[in-house]
Amino acid sequence: MVQLAAPQVIFVLNTTERGVDSICHGLFGVCPSTLPPWSIEIPGGKPEVVPTVIGNSTYRILHLSDTHFEPEYTEGTPATCDHPHCCRDWNDNIDENTTYAGHWGAESGSCDPPFWTLEAALDAATDLLPDLIYVTGDLSPHVVWIMDEDSIRTSVVDTAAAIRRYFPDTPVAYALGNHESVPVNSIFIPLVITYVAHSFPVPDVYSDGYDMDWLYPLLATVWADGGVPESAMDTILKGGYYHWSPVPGLRIISINVNYGHRGNWFLLIDDVDPTDQLEWMTQVLLEAEDAGEKVHVIGHITWGSLLDSYSHSLNQLLTRFESTITGIFVGHSHEDEIQLFWDVADNSRAVGISYFAPSLSSNGEKSPSFRMYEVDGPDGSWVPLYSSKTVRDSLTYSMNLTLANAGADPDFPLAYSAKEAYDLPDLSPSSWADVVFQMANDTELFDEYFRHYHSFWAEPADLKDCDAECRGDMLCGMVSGDVTDPEPCERIQALVPGYGNRTFPLDYDH
Repeated sequence: MVQLAAPQVIFVLNTTERGVDSICHGLFGVCPSTLPPWSIEIPGGKPEVVPTVIGNSTYRILHLSDTHFEPEYTEGTPATCDHPHCCRDWNDNIDENTTYAGHWGAESGSCDPPFWTLEAALDAATDLLPDLIYVTGDLSPHVVWIMDEDSIRTSVVDTAAAIRRYFPDTPVAYALGNHESVPVNSIFIPLVITYVAHSFPVPDVYSDGYDMDWLYPLLATVWADGGVPESAMDTILKGGYYHWSPVPGLRIISINVNYGHRGNWFLLIDDVDPTDQLEWMTQVLLEAEDAGEKVHVIGHITWGSLLDSYSHSLNQLLTRFESTITGIFVGHSHEDEIQLFWDVADNSRAVGISYFAPSLSSNGEKSPSFRMYEVDGPDGSWVPLYSSKTVRDSLTYSMNLTLANAGADPDFPLAYSAKEAYDLPDLSPSSWADVVFQMANDTELFDEYFRHYHSFWAEPADLKDCDAECRGDMLCGMVSGDVTDPEPCERIQALVPGYGNRTFPLDYDH
């Protein structure tokens, strides 16, 4: 990894004018920043917020994320091995504690799934008849030390081809993950953080030989096959982001959060939005508002994990356009999670929620899973002026990996409905906020969330207990959609019985 990353990192450090503290803050978020915050111009004229009117029927959106299929997965090889990731024929040492790769994936250890598990998930999803598909990135395996541009391109092409084979006529909207570039590397600092660095060169360094010409033109071709129109190609080629209206009344904004994530070392060169993505997004939201459209925003990483200024700017946009943005869909963590966003002028009023799709990759710690959303669409159509396009239910489908590896059919039955599991009257931000704050002192309710967080069919004996510190840190993440505002976190942690001094939350980045 040093050989892969060193030339780029050295170039960035020789180019940047930032000081040590700002570099530390930019990369790790654990040092005070000496840079002034920046923001974007937020347009006025916010419409009055009125109660959402739900129609009589729904449309269904399939959400896939972090598929990470392993092209050289080999059944029977060690799932615990001498390499960071296993289930390849590495010729590793074997002892009495070694576990092995099952046919459909590894139940323990550190492995990505085989291609046929991706196919099994897609086959199961066909029975659910989705009207749209969202794919929120991280398609390549975690063997990052041997990944190169060709292998990244192969993962992108093969994954998209499989989706198109099972869904030849369904519109597919993609967002770019951090694993869609090279090099990408996980750096673990004991007791502090697991940090994912990755390389997404900014346009200012293209002339220095660091560019994305090896990827973005391919994305334009692959994403066009999913239905993304020619009008979106300019921004895809510029920065891997676009907007698209696949059905009347709904506009999808796919953002490339790698240009706002602290793991991208090229952002150390200058403290700006390098591709003008936020300014572009503001204009698209204005156009959607004027047209009476609703917007779903898809991206790989939730906004509460981005750089301070980027995170806050997105929250400002959400507050301004809360009547237009009716869904935010992400992945990256591999877990089954949600995160709340608050009015930037009143952080006790929830204005949005992001849904994390659980990963297809089990990585020895969870069940392979995908998500289906029932979205408001009255009278059997995406009526532009009347359908709210809000999520009415979030349905998670999971493979029981133990049973499948033992010979059962590789099914993905319904694991749970969010509305039923948490007794939600609806899936509005305010209803989710009520439930999340209730989890602070309702152990049974929190344990229900904790089990689904790991995508387990039944709570295994070796699933760690989540004590007061663990609960407080998890709940903190659920309410911290704006990196610059710690108050919602402090508010909910104060409600957790037995929560002591604030522990530094481990950011397990995938």
